[in-house]
Amino acid sequence: MIFDMKHELAGAIHSLFTGLFLFLLVFGLPLAWILRDGLGPESVDSSGMDAVIRCLSTYFIGPILAVLAIIVIGTRMILKNRRPSE
Repeated sequence: MIFDMKHELAGAIHSLFTGLFLFLLVFGLPLAWILRDGLGPESVDSSGMDAVIRCLSTYFIGPILAVLAIIVIGTRMILKNRRPSE
């Protein structure tokens, strides 16, 4: 009984956090890159690994994506465990 609730909760959390992770990866990361470079005539071009690191630190998008990835992987591991046969 408890395992069923844990499994269902893990499935709901996995779906929720996977969607949030993908949303931030597709929309949040490019937005952070654009806002970090600036808009208008004062915008600067950036490239290289330093630009990637600075983008990931903009609005803490990198640590947020890392935490979401850990949650998604953790819930996936819970979902992979099959219920032992009774």
